[in-house]
Amino acid sequence: KNLVFMICSSVVLGCVDSFSLHSCLSSIRHKNSNPFFCHTLIARIKSATVKSSRAEALCSGKYFMMSDVDWRSFRAKLVSQESKGGSDSSAVSGNDSPVGGEEWVYDAGKFVETGSVILGGSQMEHGFGLRQQYFHKSVMLVLSQDDRFTKGIILNRPTSQHLSTEYVDGWRLWYGGDVQGLSSPRGAQDIVCLHRLNNSIAIELSTEVIRGIYWTTLDHATKLVQQGLASKGDFWVFVGYAGWGPGQLQREIDRQSWHIAAAHSSVLIQELITQAKEADTLEAGIGVWEKLMSKIGLKDRVLETRGQFADLALKEWVRVYLSDRGDSVTQNEDLAAVARNFALLK
Repeated sequence: KNLVFMICSSVVLGCVDSFSLHSCLSSIRHKNSNPFFCHTLIARIKSATVKSSRAEALCSGKYFMMSDVDWRSFRAKLVSQESKGGSDSSAVSGNDSPVGGEEWVYDAGKFVETGSVILGGSQMEHGFGLRQQYFHKSVMLVLSQDDRFTKGIILNRPTSQHLSTEYVDGWRLWYGGDVQGLSSPRGAQDIVCLHRLNNSIAIELSTEVIRGIYWTTLDHATKLVQQGLASKGDFWVFVGYAGWGPGQLQREIDRQSWHIAAAHSSVLIQELITQAKEADTLEAGIGVWEKLMSKIGLKDRVLETRGQFADLALKEWVRVYLSDRGDSVTQNEDLAAVARNFALLK
């Protein structure tokens, strides 16, 4: 982490040309950082062209503090610059302004971190049509990630179900994943509330996922509403999550179960707002997946897979499990009926 910080800092300061940066970051992503390898990278940085006057001014703290840099936005600008064939590192800065006047989304390769966006793959030999339909064309946000465990929630599965607590009625629920999800007993459910509140108390009670998006507990969300510091509509309430053990997610990425992207917070927030306004959940969030896949250059896959068996299976799963049916249904309930209804769709 320190090595990556030093490399990125050097580029922000104008000390490394774009070719050196590209080589360094590509090596970090695909190789292990042993001592010899680290020294090699450091040597590359030291041998890069130094833009002394700009670097000295920036290093003095005159322009910005390193803690203010949003590295995802920083990388997005590099990606945008590279795609346009540019090489002027002065175009790269540490602020969080959109790239090219638009909120950015880019393909992150196989690199996963907190705040990454995981898009359900469509190139596997056996997809999610016959089992785990909720993962088909899913859009997931990684809430936490380390060597031991990765936790994410599905962003594009709003339900017609609501939850009332002692002090706040009618929280609309979103299907976050199959672990401790809607089919679990109420006390065993894992509930995460996403929001974009920026008042000091809300931030203190929350964990930042990416700049501009936070998560907190349902209890804390309720307290913020009670104290008049937020409204119920400020939160998106997710029940359940998806989890991966050591190395599991990387293996699934290697076999193309998932595509990894990075996205500006405003892109994700806008999709959540749009979905929350839609009364019909039977579209199953496929439109969100299609939009993000197209933004990372995979529109061909969108067109090739549109309307296939797995799409219909997902929509049937949503109809059965995410519609408002009163009591929560279990994952094992009425599977025979699902199969019969799918046969009718054909």
